[in-house]
Amino acid sequence: MQQVFTRREQSLVHISEFKVLLQTLTSAYFTWSFANPSDKTISGRNTLEPMFNANVRNISYNLIELLYQYLSLPIVGKARHFLFPSEKREFHNVALARNEIECNFALAFQELNNKIELLKAHGLTSSEASRLYQYTMLLQQRLGLMNASRFLEDSFVRDGFDNVHLKHELAVLRQNIEFQFSDAEKKRSGENENSMVNLL
Repeated sequence: MQQVFTRREQSLVHISEFKVLLQTLTSAYFTWSFANPSDKTISGRNTLEPMFNANVRNISYNLIELLYQYLSLPIVGKARHFLFPSEKREFHNVALARNEIECNFALAFQELNNKIELLKAHGLTSSEASRLYQYTMLLQQRLGLMNASRFLEDSFVRDGFDNVHLKHELAVLRQNIEFQFSDAEKKRSGENENSMVNLL
């Protein structure tokens, strides 16, 4: 019983770490300042496409939804899944769903990496880009740790306490990212207005 509680607590710790890392990463995408490479007097951020922050926010939302789907999958691979036809079908269906989610995770992380390259093209330094890549790598590592934990115990399946807790934690994460996005957009709008005034 003690091992079950330990595994549960480890899973919750990994989720908390995932939350912190994703919020840190999105904050960097939304707010880090850097000079334009062709004109150091201009903010490189102001030369990004208007939907850059919104696209990063949507990728983050996608990661949150994928995480919930992944952790909510039933655990398969036990003896009964190889003995009975109905259980074999469940094993097959869960395996397909898991593979699809993992592919979507890979695509989402690739999209984040593409955004880093776009930031570099607009003036983000190599050292700052390296930090963003490190955050992304740490996020992927946390996913791996959560995956290892969930295979030891059905922590988040169905409508148990932990599943409800997971929904709440991820809803708070999504809300925090929305606050970050809204605040960054207000600041960006104000900076663009100031730039227009200066041109006049």
